[in-house]
Amino acid sequence: MTTGIGASEPFRSLPADRVPAISVTQMRRVDELMISRFGIALAQMMENAGRSLAELAQARFAPGSVSVLAGAGNNGGGGLVAARHLANHGLRVEVVVAGTVAPGSLLQAQLQAATACGVTLAEDPGPGDLVVDALVGYGLTGPLRGRVAELAGWVNSLAAPVLALDAPSGLDLDTGIADPASVHATATMTLALPKHGLLTAPETGELYLADISVPRRLYAGLGVEVPVLFARGPVVRLRRADEPAVGAASETPDLAWRTWWHAGRLIATGATFAPAAQIALVVGTLLTVVNLGGRILGGQLDTGTWVRVAANYLIPYVVSSLGLLARSRVRQ
Repeated sequence: MTTGIGASEPFRSLPADRVPAISVTQMRRVDELMISRFGIALAQMMENAGRSLAELAQARFAPGSVSVLAGAGNNGGGGLVAARHLANHGLRVEVVVAGTVAPGSLLQAQLQAATACGVTLAEDPGPGDLVVDALVGYGLTGPLRGRVAELAGWVNSLAAPVLALDAPSGLDLDTGIADPASVHATATMTLALPKHGLLTAPETGELYLADISVPRRLYAGLGVEVPVLFARGPVVRLRRADEPAVGAASETPDLAWRTWWHAGRLIATGATFAPAAQIALVVGTLLTVVNLGGRILGGQLDTGTWVRVAANYLIPYVVSSLGLLARSRVRQ
């Protein structure tokens, strides 16, 4: 199981202060407008959130087994979507639902789909490599109570990492004040835009932002100017001001690609063993070991990255060998 970050960071990383934060009231309005004005149904938003949560769970933690704690609201529905995707990817997934599932509800439909795909429904949670907290999202009102409070306490008693959906259960997303029983997350994937309280609360852990297909013109109508955030994928890592600058590691693969590219140009022009080419290749290799070593050893490197490695690293070596062979023949 991979629990480190930085060397294996697979997502674009941005300082959190470059992304506008919104209030709970604004987020409720976003959800309302998504449905009423833009025709994007709640089920679609839930699917987007859950799919991204499953992707983050695997890329960040690489678990073999996952325990999903789902509340009886929309946050729980997103957790059930994630459970379904994780089960479809071959993981052992167990779900505990806190509360009553209303007949005919969207939550019931998500639960049926998840169990049909191999997710185990349990009364009490069992051990897993990762715990997903999908108990309470931005709809928190008052302190945690009943079964939700019990499950939050269970989560905090574990050594396993915790991935929270939208918010750690028990955290007030406007004030950043946590309930005494609030979940302490290793990482939180919030939706659409970050909420103010996530940026200051230690319970948040690492902060990620997921795309649920909110149109930028919707934000503009609310007077919120939002840059293009998800051009490279549906999940972005947000670095808060109090975090160490681990985000620099997520940018260094691009530096590695550029280093290799310049090395390839030097090699192709016959400067195979010139100091500049040697330095470029060494730096590129070291950067890749630092940033991609864990994913390579864990077999988690995606096809696109392998192609870039081949194009920018292996091919220059082949060109180098051919150049040496040609020059040796000329000398003969």
